[in-house]
Amino acid sequence: VAKGEDAPDTTQKAFVKKITDSSNSDTSNGVVVIPTNDIVKKIKSYTTVPYFYGGNNLTGWDCSGCVQWICKNVFNVSVSRTSYTQVKDGVTVNISDPSQWKIGDILCFGGTGGVTHTAMYIGDGQMFHAVNEKYGTMVQNIKAYEAWETGLKLVAVRRVL
Repeated sequence: VAKGEDAPDTTQKAFVKKITDSSNSDTSNGVVVIPTNDIVKKIKSYTTVPYFYGGNNLTGWDCSGCVQWICKNVFNVSVSRTSYTQVKDGVTVNISDPSQWKIGDILCFGGTGGVTHTAMYIGDGQMFHAVNEKYGTMVQNIKAYEAWETGLKLVAVRRVL
């Protein structure tokens, strides 16, 4: 991507990531293009991280800690720490039109008590999330999760990228 050109849409085949540390990039304009499938593959590689309530790093994380860590370490974007604050981060994306969702969007689930779970959208109706101590961190179909985790429904999609 040359200076002055628009970056490709993340629903396409690549992300454009601005590199702030020039030692990480061999491009003169500080921009590197990362294929989308490489991003998803990298995110999926963290399914080995165990669930730990209150955690937000690779030794263990809860749902919002997982989302926060992925945003910071994969996308170089800061988001808040808890599920009930992550639902306010970024901008609203149409929840009724999954064709508008992009890899990296935050999926917010809730019930009668407000938002209690967040996950990262990774495309094709799939999400990456830290579930609980029994199941750990996993990739799961969004509709299957809603059917499995009764009482929680998708209530918001937020874009922070």
